[in-house]
Amino acid sequence: MTSEHRISLDETRHVARLSKLDYSEAELKELNLEMSRILDTVSKLDNVPVEGLEATLAVGAYANRFREDQVGECLPREKALANAPSSRDGSFEIPRIISKIE
Repeated sequence: MTSEHRISLDETRHVARLSKLDYSEAELKELNLEMSRILDTVSKLDNVPVEGLEATLAVGAYANRFREDQVGECLPREKALANAPSSRDGSFEIPRIISKIE
């Protein structure tokens, strides 16, 4: 690891602000050090020899292992909707997040 910070304190503040996290100045300095250490560790991947290796879409022998669907006990509609903030016609009602384009 290096004693040099890979990320500036201002960049750390920016990441905290984007994450809607509020840190004291001391906490920001500690977070900055931790983020720099993480970036140091990840940068070691630059030294891994990958020439001639084929790209892998999935790792492990269990990729795309599916089980058969099994019908089980269903929750009654009224009970499923009981704690919903809003429902209409027996369905969950969610707020529109995309406005209509005209």
